[in-house]
Amino acid sequence: MTPRATRTAIRAIHVALGLCVGAVVYAPATWIDPLRGALGAVVVPLLVVTGVTLWQQARLRRLVSSLARRPRTGAAAE
Repeated sequence: MTPRATRTAIRAIHVALGLCVGAVVYAPATWIDPLRGALGAVVVPLLVVTGVTLWQQARLRRLVSSLARRPRTGAAAE
């Protein structure tokens, strides 16, 4: 997957999660009360992760590629 396609996919996920948070703000409380647990445990952390990924995508890509090039050492490599 190209960096551009990756960024587009992460951006779409981030926008969808943001819409979920927006729905909580503007929807009636009776509709949202059953979903508050999932929102706090799943949606908000994923929103933070996707936001940081969009913000630091180039740095994360360099980190992953440098870790992939590093030779493995130890008993598992033998």
